[in-house]
Amino acid sequence: MSEWTEDFLENLVNIDKEQLNTSTNPDFTFFYIDISSVSTNKIQIPNLPILFRESPSRARKVIHHDDILMSTVRPNLKAFARFRKQTDDNYIASTGFVVLSKKENICIDFIFYALLSCDVEKQIETLVVGSNYPALNTSDIKKLRIKFPNENIQKYISKSLSVCDNVIEKTQQALSKYKSIKQGMLNDLFTRGIDVETGKLRPNYKDAPHLYKESPLGMVPKEWEVVRLKMLAERISVGIATSSSDSFAKEGILFLRNQNIKENRIDLSDVIYITKEFADLNGSKYLKKGDVITVRTGYPGISAVVEQEFENSQTFTTLITTPNSKVLNSYFLSNFLNSNFGKDQVLNLQGGGAQQNLNSGALETMWILKPSLNEQNLIVGRLSVIEDNIHAEQSYLSKLQQLKTGLMGDLLSGKKEVKIEGEDKKKKDEDDSN
Repeated sequence: MSEWTEDFLENLVNIDKEQLNTSTNPDFTFFYIDISSVSTNKIQIPNLPILFRESPSRARKVIHHDDILMSTVRPNLKAFARFRKQTDDNYIASTGFVVLSKKENICIDFIFYALLSCDVEKQIETLVVGSNYPALNTSDIKKLRIKFPNENIQKYISKSLSVCDNVIEKTQQALSKYKSIKQGMLNDLFTRGIDVETGKLRPNYKDAPHLYKESPLGMVPKEWEVVRLKMLAERISVGIATSSSDSFAKEGILFLRNQNIKENRIDLSDVIYITKEFADLNGSKYLKKGDVITVRTGYPGISAVVEQEFENSQTFTTLITTPNSKVLNSYFLSNFLNSNFGKDQVLNLQGGGAQQNLNSGALETMWILKPSLNEQNLIVGRLSVIEDNIHAEQSYLSKLQQLKTGLMGDLLSGKKEVKIEGEDKKKKDEDDSN
């Protein structure tokens, strides 16, 4: 830690080095980066440039290659990003940012990662606490305290974290690709289905209209039915609602909440438990393998299937559907509810108001596609392959993000010694020469 120094941010970088003024040429052309264009280390460049005379009054801050954009609005969202200039065009940022530019002996990439560190996060939280509209002003940002080592170690740390970022970005791209492929598959499988005899997609309606019929969900294969969910379910109910502290325990019966339900999977990264005594008082609410649980409030409609490992757990106010297994495959239902065919209906059925919700009565009335059970199984089989890829990438991405968080904690705190090959010898030679 002795090799690290601490200083104010304003002494380490140039802040808002260059800005446009009112005398700027009205025909000056540039790409404008507004607040909505930036998230953590990502900048969405607009498709078209604008003229100064037509630009918003907030379009003032000049940005150059390797500058850092740091949003002053809702800084807890960490809309901080490095700007990598790809063309010779001009780029101007909103006054809602501060623009940080490199100074001598400071690695600008190190500064970027330092701004994302827990230490700086705590400083920002202190500055915006109690505010109805959390924001920082430039004077606050100038006085942020940054810990830093010598420039060689700064570069080493930045490179290490950048390698993590690159792997994370590639994983996110792979995940996006698989999700895009799945959306295309869902559209085909829920409009054309699979011919059980050939195992292939049916021709689409345009090429073979005689194979289709009208339904409440549009044109569907003639073999299919479209029925209300209540006709396909043994039960549709709502999980337990409780706020009593006596109901909860450190260990006991797993109590799944909205945040645990993701599309076609259950996430256990943040779980709570209830006592067995309380769960037994609500014995009819125990989940069974094959139940489909659905988010009721917040982001209603998101659904997942209860696997064997979650049987005999309970849920907090989520919707529970037990499909009639003789006519409806649980995974087919979950995929359908998570598809655009399900989401569009949920949007129309959910209650109004600031808190969107989907009640059990509305869920019962949803139109559900009903191919034969054999065809449902074929459709689920096709989707399961891409689902496995998505889940694998999601799991890998989560591990990478955890790894990066731990690495940032180790490398940016200054508490863990960082050694670079040859650095000790170089320092000894310098000491001897002095």
